[in-house]
Amino acid sequence: MAGAGEDEVFSRATHREATHAPRRAYLAEYVRKGGVGAEIGVFWAHFSEVILREFAPSKFYLVDPYHRLHGETYPAWGPYTNRGRLTVAETLEAAKAVVASAPDVVELREQFGTEFLESLAPETLDWVYLDAGHKYEMVRDDLAAILPRLKPDGVILGDDYFADPNSTHGGVKRAVDEFAKAQGFEKIVGKYCQYVLRRPSAQTA
Repeated sequence: MAGAGEDEVFSRATHREATHAPRRAYLAEYVRKGGVGAEIGVFWAHFSEVILREFAPSKFYLVDPYHRLHGETYPAWGPYTNRGRLTVAETLEAAKAVVASAPDVVELREQFGTEFLESLAPETLDWVYLDAGHKYEMVRDDLAAILPRLKPDGVILGDDYFADPNSTHGGVKRAVDEFAKAQGFEKIVGKYCQYVLRRPSAQTA
């Protein structure tokens, strides 16, 4: 059972994503500055802040179903969600704060990834950062939905690509590997379990 000390220190500022998100800033080197992009799977918006600052998008969609998926509180994913005590309202408030910081650029969509993507015209997005459902079928379906909405020189970036296919998030690796092979995308596996998928001809400005 968690002690009182754990409850007291659990906050957005002390959450592990507060440390992990800035480490992913290097992904900006694969993205065209001033492009149109989407982060699918926003959670507490730690990386959203990094994306807005480092990617310098002209349009940035924050996509997460929030209450539609989780109800009022997140599942008990150990310390990540304070053992099920983290409320969706808390994380949603942070996403709305990112929107408020750049209202002409950032738009919040409380939707599932595939639902959001289906609402876009073909070849709308310069980049997508995918960090939503991590089961194989979920990642497979999200990647399939991203493809027609991605510009010819667009890139897909994502989280939790672990080399061990038997890891907790082994479905990410399987889906990403299959997609890259089937679609002829170059796959780059970077630091902190990040991945980049791009067509061999894609160049960043």
